[in-house]
Amino acid sequence: MRSSQSLLLLLVTLTANHPSIQAYPQSKTTTTQSLATPTPTPTTTAKAIEASRTENSTREVAVVTTEAAESNSSMNEDSGKDSDNKPGWDEQDDDEDYSDQFDWECGTDYFTKLVSESTIDRDCPELKVIINSCCLAHDDCYDKQLGRTFCDDTFCACLDNVTQPSAVCSKEDSPTFCELVRHFGEAPYNASATTPATTSTTAKTTIE
Repeated sequence: MRSSQSLLLLLVTLTANHPSIQAYPQSKTTTTQSLATPTPTPTTTAKAIEASRTENSTREVAVVTTEAAESNSSMNEDSGKDSDNKPGWDEQDDDEDYSDQFDWECGTDYFTKLVSESTIDRDCPELKVIINSCCLAHDDCYDKQLGRTFCDDTFCACLDNVTQPSAVCSKEDSPTFCELVRHFGEAPYNASATTPATTSTTAKTTIE
């Protein structure tokens, strides 16, 4: 009995004089807790890496898609600007541009030419060139003194033919031009004769 009490007293004394003996259980507990913390397994690490790669890949796809969309939009804008800068000729624009490069000859003076040209520009500008060719042929016929009636009839037939694509020019302008030539063409026809001799020669040839 005394031996047991002496042993117990010795243990208490040793514990009081050596603090490191008291800290041992705490250190043991800490070690136990550290051992209890789960260590990442290779499978968990692989999944984390794969998830990270997937996220990065998704971001890259999004960036590439955005850049492609921006590039396409930029190309469309540039294309639109190029299209705006180009003249973009169509057939009518070509005719209108060409019509500004020749002299309008339908009329006997500045005023009548101005009125007739304005009428065609308003009603059938796409036919302006070919209508002017009828007027040129009519002037040439007068200059050659081929006969006023013949020249006027040929002119009216020419206008009737070339104005068919336009309802307005065919039904209104062509008949008007034809009537003006028939009513007021005598003076221009006589003035087209270069010399009286030419007129006499032409008349003589016609009679023969």
